[in-house]
Amino acid sequence: MVLNKLSEVSSSMQGTAARFMRGRVSTGAIAFVILANTLVMYVQLQWLGSIANASLGLDNHVGSWGSAEDVFRGCELAFGIFFLLEFLVNMYAFRWQYFTQVFNVMDAAIVLVTSADTFVLQALSLDMGNVSYFRMFRLAKFARAIRVVRTMTLFSKLRILLATIYYSMGSLFWSMILMFLMMLMGAIFLCQMLHDFVIDEGADFATRTWVNDRFGSGNKALYTFFEMTFSGGWPNYASRVVKEVNPFYVIFFALYVTFVVFGLLRIISALFLSETLKQANRDSDIMIQNNAAKAKRFKSEISELFDQANTSGDGLLSFEELDSLLAHPKVQLWLAELGINATDTRLLFDLLDDGDGMIDKDEFVGGISKLKGEARAQDLVPMAVNCQRILAHCKVMRHVVETMAARTMCAESAGCWQDFGSNIIKCRL
Repeated sequence: MVLNKLSEVSSSMQGTAARFMRGRVSTGAIAFVILANTLVMYVQLQWLGSIANASLGLDNHVGSWGSAEDVFRGCELAFGIFFLLEFLVNMYAFRWQYFTQVFNVMDAAIVLVTSADTFVLQALSLDMGNVSYFRMFRLAKFARAIRVVRTMTLFSKLRILLATIYYSMGSLFWSMILMFLMMLMGAIFLCQMLHDFVIDEGADFATRTWVNDRFGSGNKALYTFFEMTFSGGWPNYASRVVKEVNPFYVIFFALYVTFVVFGLLRIISALFLSETLKQANRDSDIMIQNNAAKAKRFKSEISELFDQANTSGDGLLSFEELDSLLAHPKVQLWLAELGINATDTRLLFDLLDDGDGMIDKDEFVGGISKLKGEARAQDLVPMAVNCQRILAHCKVMRHVVETMAARTMCAESAGCWQDFGSNIIKCRL
């Protein structure tokens, strides 16, 4: 009995913790602390920059920071404790379900690494001196800065942008594969063609050195083509080759710039954008948000239209007010774009009215929302099913009427008799 009560209390506390961690207050507070931690890290970098300037003799104002090192150390400990407590509460609230999401796994790894750096490695570094191999764990601070991405999920527009970037990774990968092949072929061609010029001792030494630095080997040529393709500074690499090596290289550069730098990049950009938007439109969260925003905007426009039509100000729309509204050409055009025929005021009024002879705002907004657009499958299918049922009932009623008519005829005729058990009409000879 006692164990059952303890289990119920534990389950209740776990549920309370889970609701608290999902709440807006706790989520907003965690996002605020993450942003504050990132800001403190940036200020700390400014302090480190002043130390670096002082070591180079460029700045002598390091003392103006006062006891900044102790303040930064205290902030680091406070943030480390907060993030560790947050992780422990999440573990208590959600248990192993917390690790079903990839983002939570990454977040937990960052918290554990930074906690080890803050509470263990820094203490060992202080006790054992500035040991060189402990310096690599300074990279853990960069991992803590990555957590600022988590705050982006609190804003709908940033969340949509992140989802779009995520869906574009596949298109980006294959686009870069294609561009790499183009750059590789260009690098192989130009490296081979310019090799004879580089080893020609009769050519200008400065030009040979410049060509060797940029096209002297496969790695150099490939990196040069990478810069030439994506930086937009291709004239810096092409002009000197054409003017000082051989003017016929203009043919190669003209073809490469036209078909790769200008043409292929723009085609890839268009396909990349199309695929990204296509994938983003398939995301359920984005679709829900877009549909909700569209529905909210539509209802707002319909409400404004109702307020303009309600000239009496009583909150009800009469037939005369609706007819006056539909007399405006702009209103008719706008309703026609929604798929609503506004030429017959009486028909539209009867469709919107619930039978009391007046239309309130809820009836107007709800009725226009239902009438807009073409007939949908979810509306036509039930109608077709109901028609089939009505047809079946009509057939049954027809059969019953015909049977009753035949019985009546038999009752009036002396030459016929009826088998009521089998409902069969028989005639005597």
